Amino acid sequence: LSSEETSTQLFTLEELMFRGYSAEVSAMASACFRFEPLPMSEALRREHFDQALNRLQNEHESITDPRENHLMSLVSRSAAESLDSFAQAIKQVLEGFEKLDMHEAHEQYLFQIIFQRASQLHYLVTYEGYMKPTDFDPPTGERIVSYLSILACSGRSDKLKTFARALVEKVKTIGPIVFAAPELGRFSTAGGLGVMVDELTKGMVSLGMEVYVISPVYTVNRKGETGYLQRDGFRWTRNIDVNLGTHVVTCGMYEGQEHGVNLIFIERGDYFPKVYADAGSQERLLQTIILMSLGSLEACCHKGLVPAVFVTNDWMPAMAAGYAKNGFFGSYFDNTTFFHIIHNLGDGAYEGRVYPSPQQGLFESVHRLPTHVLVDPWWAQKIVNPSRCALLCSDSWGTVSPSYLQELLAGHPLKVALESAKKPFGFPNGIRQADRERLLRSKGAQDHATAKELLQQKYFGFEHGDPS
Repeated sequence: LSSEETSTQLFTLEELMFRGYSAEVSAMASACFRFEPLPMSEALRREHFDQALNRLQNEHESITDPRENHLMSLVSRSAAESLDSFAQAIKQVLEGFEKLDMHEAHEQYLFQIIFQRASQLHYLVTYEGYMKPTDFDPPTGERIVSYLSILACSGRSDKLKTFARALVEKVKTIGPIVFAAPELGRFSTAGGLGVMVDELTKGMVSLGMEVYVISPVYTVNRKGETGYLQRDGFRWTRNIDVNLGTHVVTCGMYEGQEHGVNLIFIERGDYFPKVYADAGSQERLLQTIILMSLGSLEACCHKGLVPAVFVTNDWMPAMAAGYAKNGFFGSYFDNTTFFHIIHNLGDGAYEGRVYPSPQQGLFESVHRLPTHVLVDPWWAQKIVNPSRCALLCSDSWGTVSPSYLQELLAGHPLKVALESAKKPFGFPNGIRQADRERLLRSKGAQDHATAKELLQQKYFGFEHGDPS
């Protein structure tokens, strides 16, 4: 490819087909490009490789399909072919990086991009209708990671082994995972959601992950206590402002850590008096949902925390993905995956439905989101539905059992929104069994029979246990 304004650029036919081209043209001017096939020679091959290397450095963030760049395509094809081909491709690209005197950390970063785009092609073909390669099956991420793990142990050179080990370590580290939840463990659990988030996040920390939970601090906790955060050593760190459409509210932010989980509490007692309190009006209910959704994202921004994954739980934080993906935070969350967990979607109350009056319209000035992400135009009654927003704006969703997943997809009122995700999944709740058994023993329940007797005495008024 050549033009009067630029030097000759070399592309493979594949690159020519899949990449985009841009040109700056002044007013009333035109630009002419000429495509010319060239006979292959070793000198041209080396020149093309160097150009592809420079394009990778300059354009890696904008590349979607690995076929847009020869080096990405080379790695993708080699991973599809064999372990030996994959090792040779990595070696070839590494040698190119060495010519540029590239810092090791930047080499690793670019390879992470290469591997991500190489594995992404599989899903682009499967789900997005991209043209399938005619000469290879796009490799999955699991295949690439498996190859890297083998090379980390048995690569042909020490440099290759060291490099592969470093990349495997980076693969193991997902990045910060943030849960936004209306209830949490001993602080505010009202049902299974609070227990599940508490148990899951502790388990993830034990696997070496960086985990945060953002939840409201309620004026009164589940035991009727006030001031419980300060008593437990959580400290105020800053105030944050959250725009509720009609006005801006200032919230307190408390932080601490428990069992390795980073906890962030948003304090605004008039909106969060107790867990699932009656809001008093439909507009106030919507503003409470917005405060939880927007406030969780604002908390991340104030901490400089960029989540790899942001997990919303049920309806109260359900609008977070909508705000993140509709320009409210610029590009801050562009690389964050949003995932929504459905604990209970049983009826309207569990969807967080808001019912505006005819005079209130659809609360457009309050939520400020595109109407279609909150309101189904085909429903007889116009309802502002935060769960619809979560399903349409999140990257995917899941629920707490495979059977409940099938039940939801079979005939729920939000069926169309539920079906918008390509691969939702259901996975059963679990408990940290060793911790639970240790807690039971600390309360005097050394075995099943003793535990049964203690429960009978405490909750059913038995003087002596009934073993039957």
